[in-house]
Amino acid sequence: MSAFSCGVIINSTRRVMYKLMNKHERVQEKVGEIMGGKVLDLPEIRIFHEGKEQGRLEGRAEGEEERKQLEIENDSLRKELEQQKKQIPV
Repeated sequence: MSAFSCGVIINSTRRVMYKLMNKHERVQEKVGEIMGGKVLDLPEIRIFHEGKEQGRLEGRAEGEEERKQLEIENDSLRKELEQQKKQIPV
């Protein structure tokens, strides 16, 4: 979920809460104290972050494998270039 979507949901929730409790200031204060500034540890959010980290790890592993393949290819090309240089008469 993007930061924009998250912000929209939070602001919408606050507006709905205000509309539902606009005549109950004490309830508004208590709900604000409970929700204000706290990070929610919801299963969906935890799963999202775990999936994101897993994706990063997989991406790094793929990048490492590609790097190894490129090194092998570069070594092969370097050897071929050296052979070509030896064949050129000076």
